[in-house]
Amino acid sequence: MTKEELTKENVKLSIEYKALLKSEEEIKKEFAKGFGWYKKDFYSNTNDVRNPSWEEIFIEIGNLLSKEKYVEYSSEIYTLNEEIGRIIKDIEKIKINNN
Repeated sequence: MTKEELTKENVKLSIEYKALLKSEEEIKKEFAKGFGWYKKDFYSNTNDVRNPSWEEIFIEIGNLLSKEKYVEYSSEIYTLNEEIGRIIKDIEKIKINNN
């Protein structure tokens, strides 16, 4: 490649890189909106979303997934407790009927 071709390729890649960075920033801001992460200013109440890091986003997603698992387990435990209660009542009925 000639120097001119390399320069053109460099400009093209530079434009693509800037577009990707802008796209990444927009994606992060959409996550911030979804999580309710707004900039907090002591003197004013703004609705500007902050630009979180990917680490913050992944930590929040992990927290949400663990909360979902906890809710599932809690629901299963509640269901099992109801089943045990029904079984105990059935056993008591059988005992009463046998006496």
